[in-house]
Amino acid sequence: MKSGDLLVESSSLRQSEQLLSITKFGDIPITVSAHASLNYTRGVMSSDEFLMVSDSEFVSGLEAQKVIAARRITLKRDGQIIPTRHVILTFDTPVLPKKITAGYISCDIRPYIPNPVRCFKCQRFGHTKTACRVSSALCSSCSEPGHKETICQNPEKCFNCKGNHASYSKTCPKWKLEKEIQSVKVTRNISIQEARKIVHDRTPKTNHSYSAALKTIKNPDTPLEPIQTPTDTTDPKPSTSAAKNEETITVISDAKEIANVIGQTLSETSSESSYPNNFIAFKKCEEQKSVDFLPSYAEDYNSTFSYHELKDALRKSNPTSPGPDQIHNNMLKHLGESSLLTILLLFNRIWQERVFPLSWLKAIVVPIPKPGKDKQDPNNYRPIALTSCLSKLLERMVSARLMHVLERSKWFVPSQSGFRRRRNTIDNLLKL
Repeated sequence: MKSGDLLVESSSLRQSEQLLSITKFGDIPITVSAHASLNYTRGVMSSDEFLMVSDSEFVSGLEAQKVIAARRITLKRDGQIIPTRHVILTFDTPVLPKKITAGYISCDIRPYIPNPVRCFKCQRFGHTKTACRVSSALCSSCSEPGHKETICQNPEKCFNCKGNHASYSKTCPKWKLEKEIQSVKVTRNISIQEARKIVHDRTPKTNHSYSAALKTIKNPDTPLEPIQTPTDTTDPKPSTSAAKNEETITVISDAKEIANVIGQTLSETSSESSYPNNFIAFKKCEEQKSVDFLPSYAEDYNSTFSYHELKDALRKSNPTSPGPDQIHNNMLKHLGESSLLTILLLFNRIWQERVFPLSWLKAIVVPIPKPGKDKQDPNNYRPIALTSCLSKLLERMVSARLMHVLERSKWFVPSQSGFRRRRNTIDNLLKL
């Protein structure tokens, strides 16, 4: 967390009690306390049957159902406070119950989504007036300093979105965005920072469409930076001592030729020509041996994939660039259940029939220049391969199974910390 504290999520009440009782971590003294907000949930109950019930009566009557606080929502009209049929209940549990029973009446509970926090001084969202660092207060109607809203005669102007409305207006796009962040925070029971990141990642950027993004790419007709390639030439008239090879530089400006030169250079770097001769001989000898790929269906890791495995792998997928098929991970994450079941059927056919789609073997290779290196030298480029997101999704599902088998069978060397869950290379340093 930003404060430096470590946030730990427990899976049971017993684990929570054990964590709260810890006072030392090794030889280091520590303090463990429950999170101020993530261990509690708030829901709204609406019923006309309890208009005359006070907040304290709600708490005492629903204490057995883990209600620790209650507050009735009120409206202010013409200077009078009018109670409504809605009551906000706070539960001493991280999971909001769907229903409660009050006497003989069963009431539905829906999540309580609070309004965004807005500072009455600077009109910004995210903090209160007491935590504001701005020296001069702004009018909530026109966003100008020096006067209050009650005497303001200027046209309305929002400080946050610069629209023609007051800063407190619920039609403000910024207010709606903050409201959505609060909704994600409550429904997923996560921190406000995590909810803000989720909403910002999925919110389209204003005035920035896909076509606008394409305009930022270099025009194919625009000449690219020339590439220099060495060419060996032999002196037609060698000296009396020895024949001398001279290296000349060829400058290439054509975009297609530049791509071919970079591709050839990257191919040669990954080819067998860079291997030692003894390794090449051993490799060819081993490749001539036949390998039996027929699986043993007695092992549980050879069974068909489940819908849960697909959803888990999709949840862990990052919004990376798509491959040649132009299928993005964000597209897959927004598919319905029937479409995901069709993809799962495809994955299980590949898994059982052992036939990998040839189109998934193709990739878009993007050469990235190495920082601080000469861009005219084709050896100073690093290849980035953009493969199919469907292929990477299946690979993630297979990798999860293999890691489970390797960890369960204890086939890893105990000293290996890299590429393992809940392990870090710092563990090896601590052992030293």
